Amino acid sequence: MTDTNEKICFVIAPIGKPESDTRKRSDQVLQHIIRPAVESCGYKAVRADKIADPGIITSQIIRHVVDDPLVIADLTEQNANVFYELAIRHAIRKPLIQIIDKVEAIPFDLITMRTIQVDHQNLDSVEEAKTEIRSQIQFLEGNPSSLENPISVSLADRSGSNPLDEIMTQAQDYLEEIERNRDKSYEIIQGMNAESADDDPTKAKQVVEDIRENPQASSTDKAIAEAVSLQEQGDVEEAIKIWRGIADAFEDADRDLAGRAHFSVGYLLYLQEKFEDAIASYDQAVRLKPDYVDAYNNRGNLRDDLGQRSAAIADFDEAIRLKSDYTDAYFNRGITKYHMERYADAVVDFDQAIRLKPDYIEAYLNRGIVKDLLGRHEIALADFDEAIRLKSDYADAYNSRGIAKDQLGHHEAAIVDFDEAIRLKSDYANAYNSRGIAKSSLGRIDEARQDFEKARDLAHKEGNDSLIALAEQELRKLDNREGE
Repeated sequence: MTDTNEKICFVIAPIGKPESDTRKRSDQVLQHIIRPAVESCGYKAVRADKIADPGIITSQIIRHVVDDPLVIADLTEQNANVFYELAIRHAIRKPLIQIIDKVEAIPFDLITMRTIQVDHQNLDSVEEAKTEIRSQIQFLEGNPSSLENPISVSLADRSGSNPLDEIMTQAQDYLEEIERNRDKSYEIIQGMNAESADDDPTKAKQVVEDIRENPQASSTDKAIAEAVSLQEQGDVEEAIKIWRGIADAFEDADRDLAGRAHFSVGYLLYLQEKFEDAIASYDQAVRLKPDYVDAYNNRGNLRDDLGQRSAAIADFDEAIRLKSDYTDAYFNRGITKYHMERYADAVVDFDQAIRLKPDYIEAYLNRGIVKDLLGRHEIALADFDEAIRLKSDYADAYNSRGIAKDQLGHHEAAIVDFDEAIRLKSDYANAYNSRGIAKSSLGRIDEARQDFEKARDLAHKEGNDSLIALAEQELRKLDNREGE
């Protein structure tokens, strides 16, 4: 099949579509690592995409896998075709070198095989990989009897069987194990991403422990465990890199999986207050998974934070269209409408959130706030009462109830609520300002001044310019009263 004077090193690798990240990485590894390393040892590197379209196993490729004197297999991304061809090469016990991206774990079934870990974007790693490939070639050429691998060992234990049948059985078993691991990865990433790890740290730790103790865990499982573990340790940057690696690896093979990984990146970027970058990650999540209600909801929250209120409403609308009982989307849409001063509309959304979740404390609080803004102070009090009944140490609810009471002229009762809010939260700038207003209404000028000054000082620490302005405005009013 080839020039007898030419030694071929057949390269089996994840190839991907033209211009995909998978293709770009594979091209760089071939050009800068594999080709110069094997050529220095007298081999010509040939990759499968020069023979057939991606995804197609042809007889010509199989012939290369069986006949060529050397094969290099790139295990990165756990590509099914790569493992299929790798299983055949293992079964015939011919020279083979394995490589894998440095961020990925070596699959358990191959962990006993010497595998070169590569970071193609690091020049030192590239040079080390080339040196290691040359070293392995020299060893394989000098030790042709040392070609044991998991399949050859298993076949050696059997007798009286057709060797070709044995090869195909082993290859099929290997592929089925890959698919089982992929299914397991899918289950894990469905139940565990960056946000759920923060929401339920106990579950996150259990997932990490289960994966680490499972000898059959796939490299994807292990990558998820590593990302969650790094996040718990506060190394968000490294966690983001791993989630992005998962997203890139499954862009073509499993859009749902890749979308969920992008979602995790978006959440972690949000924690870093990189809001625009986080939105871009959520964009990728919904592009890959158009029914991803959580991604629409989270993107809506970010857009609200950035003042992109109409776009935020559109995201919450889509989340609710996809999932009509999505409680948080109703609540978040209500918050955005509140920010847009669409108070009556906000009440409708908070009503729906409470109908779906009768113990939704934050919904009671915010419904009370917008009712208070609509002048419905008495009705608002009922919502604050319920929020406090559900959460007795809810400082925000005491403050808001105090404001409603003050609006109704119940200044002394309002001060009692502000006192409790400050007891629960000693640096509560808004509560000091609100208490100052109530005390001012009662003519307790010196006490009111102290509260406004405290509110202003705390607001300075928070960087809350609007509250600073309010406190200073109230202090000027006191100065004017004293000057009359």
